[in-house]
Amino acid sequence: PQPQPQLPKAPQLSKNIVGFYGKYIGSDGIKETGDNTVGLATLIIDGQSLDLATGEQNSKSMEYSRYGYIKLPSDDDNLAFFSQGHDVTALPTGKATYEGGFVGLEGLGESTSGIAHFDVDFANKKIDGRFEKDIKVKNVKVRNDLYFSFSASIVGNKFEGKGAVKDYSAGPNLDIKGRFYGPNAEELGGIYESDAANGVFGASQINKQN
Repeated sequence: PQPQPQLPKAPQLSKNIVGFYGKYIGSDGIKETGDNTVGLATLIIDGQSLDLATGEQNSKSMEYSRYGYIKLPSDDDNLAFFSQGHDVTALPTGKATYEGGFVGLEGLGESTSGIAHFDVDFANKKIDGRFEKDIKVKNVKVRNDLYFSFSASIVGNKFEGKGAVKDYSAGPNLDIKGRFYGPNAEELGGIYESDAANGVFGASQINKQN
């Protein structure tokens, strides 16, 4: 029989959980989470392990990552926003589109949420993101309006940039930090933070072009 061609091996799933966090009150910027090989249900902040399975939180889980916010046990009045996932084993080439969502707080603690869309050019190391806020009437979503957008360079498997605010409630001085997750960057996530709003986002790859 003819020898069968050898297919390239799929990248292995990294056991390293990496990500970002930011505090709601008294934030000193968006920081990286601590070293973690336990799993997605554990969040490490300032050397302290937080159990996402039992902590009071608002979080969303995807296949390779998780994002949301959790009450800090050391400070009952404060929250930590987080995005974390399995570290990337190999970044793809070409272009890809990601779609997902975001959750956050703005103003005097009002909840906000919406959809997030990302166009990624891995070859040229660029990412463009667009966040559209849920507009609700009597707690029923009626449409999505542009909240903010950003463009950033990809360095390694991370990106960071400044937001171009469309909705005043997103606030001035909007910073975004994020990274890719999964064996082949199947997902991405991160944190946004301004003088008036804090939030987290996550998205999955829906389309890829070589």
